[in-house]
Amino acid sequence: MKDVKAEDYKFKKVVYVSHWQLQQFINFLGVPYSKSIVLQNAIEPTEDHQKPDDAINICYHTTPHRGLELLVPVFKHLIDNQIPKLNLGRPVHLHIYSDFAIYGWESRNEPYLPLFDECRNHPNITYNHTLSNEKMKEELKKMHIFAYPSIWQETSCIALIEAMSAGLLCVHSAYAALPETSANWTLTYPMSEDHRLHCNMFADQLLSALSMLDKQHVKDRLEMQKRYTNGFYNWEVRALQWKALLEGLLKDNG
Repeated sequence: MKDVKAEDYKFKKVVYVSHWQLQQFINFLGVPYSKSIVLQNAIEPTEDHQKPDDAINICYHTTPHRGLELLVPVFKHLIDNQIPKLNLGRPVHLHIYSDFAIYGWESRNEPYLPLFDECRNHPNITYNHTLSNEKMKEELKKMHIFAYPSIWQETSCIALIEAMSAGLLCVHSAYAALPETSANWTLTYPMSEDHRLHCNMFADQLLSALSMLDKQHVKDRLEMQKRYTNGFYNWEVRALQWKALLEGLLKDNG
């Protein structure tokens, strides 16, 4: 790697949305620490609301290449073989909001069309196209669990942040910046490149989430998770940080 001094760079700062992302740029591109700063993502917090109690609603609300191909077979196996043994007293339903149309990239859906059809044809799965952020936030108010067997490296994850803000019990792999983003509030399991092993670990954790969802200590923790998320990933807070950064750079520039 070329040894470049910080003063040789023509930019003032590189802003990252996670410390994981910052470390990748430093390790692989040689960007100096002195030129780097982390300002995390932010959202409009979800207001307090009551979850429905007639069913347990699991959701996946991001693009399909991030793990939908693992989620669907795992859920189908669990609903046929393991979930009935939990005696939850209410049905369990998976709601999927996923495609590439929101990016104007419909052709990218082609490899996943059979998977979408598989979801449409299952009685315990409802498939939806990706919704606008405003509509999706309303849907999250009806959801209980965010199931996210991520196989895609992300520098942060807005879908996870918004699920945490909406009080969902989140189940996901410990991949890339997801552990940092979730700040230990969620149910995580080790990432594995072996999809069979990944599915087994995800299935175990999803079953744990279903079995503990109605426990009082879990409800209390989800309330604390929501307060943390709404306080930390809040645009009112982040805007002040951006303002301070930009004003400082202008001052330094004389």
